[in-house]
Amino acid sequence: MGPGTLETKRRRSVNFNASCRLKSGQAESNATCTPLNSESVQLNGTCQIADERTSKTERDLQQATNEMERLTLERDFYFKKASALEQENRELTESATKYSVHAQKLEWELTEVAIKYSQRAQNLDRTVSYLEITETVTLISDTPRILTFVPDTRRMKSSSP
Repeated sequence: MGPGTLETKRRRSVNFNASCRLKSGQAESNATCTPLNSESVQLNGTCQIADERTSKTERDLQQATNEMERLTLERDFYFKKASALEQENRELTESATKYSVHAQKLEWELTEVAIKYSQRAQNLDRTVSYLEITETVTLISDTPRILTFVPDTRRMKSSSP
């Protein structure tokens, strides 16, 4: 064996060792990459879930914002309506109070007039009664020497049951 062959053998041995080391490194790399690939897949799945949750939360937030705007507009509408009704109620109450006071004044005046006419009617009845009695006494006194009191039969008839 010559020196060239020894050298060739050595080179082949180095190349073989390097090749083995390279294959060994690839195997280690593959062994390391497999768990990393698995973790990457898991992280991608987790990211997708997080993205879905984020999207759902954003949709829910948008719906809540829309609902809040709708409720705010509805509240403002009903607040204005209630204010208008309260104002109308105040105006109606004031008007009713005016008419009530006016009706009380008219009732008081009517009562005064009724009292005056009642008093006049009583005075008139007394006057008529007095005149009837006077007329009866005058008629009786005109008859010769008989002074008797004659009761008014017209009144008795009307008051008898």
